[in-house]
Parts: sequence; C-alpha cells; structure tokens
Amino acid sequence: MVVGTSIAQLFSPFITYFPIWLIFAFFIGGFEGAATTNTNYKIAEDFRKNGEPEEVRAFAMSCGAFGNFLGDVLGGVIAVVLQRYSETHLRVSVGE
Repeated sequence: MVVGTSIAQLFSPFITYFPIWLIFAFFIGGFEGAATTNTNYKIAEDFRKNGEPEEVRAFAMSCGAFGNFLGDVLGGVIAVVLQRYSETHLRVSVGE
C-alpha cells in the first residue's frame, strides 16, 4: 500500500501534508510488528508442540529474523533507487 501510494505520489502528488505520511508509517509499522510477533510466537509454539529441540527452534527463528531483515534492506534499496530515478528523470512542475 505504501509503495503503491509513493509511486503514484511521484507522478501526481496528492498528499502534500507530511504528517499524513508519518501516520501511514506508524500504522503500517504497528500492523507489521503485530503480525511478525504473532507469526514468530506461533512458529515457536509449533516447534515446541512437535518436540523439536530448542536449538532447532532457535535456529529457525533466527533464520526467519534474518529473512525479515533482508526484506527490509531490499525495500530500502528500492526506495533509494526510486528516489534517485525521480530526482534525475522527472521534471519539477511549480505552479501547475
């Protein structure tokens, strides 16, 4: 949602009030944080129910956290690329 809104904003700005973007970021961060926490809790619970050793559970959870980190890095790289592209290829329209 945020990525789609941001791309649309590049070509036809419709949200010019910066605090709205902060509200978007706050709510999306809250939803993503709750989803990640609940998912990790459920995965850990399933490992325990299946009788897996704690080492296996801990390794699986750390791999999941590493994947989440890599996703955040990739998202950040895409954001920087889009910003650079828009700065170099989109013209600024003042007063239109």
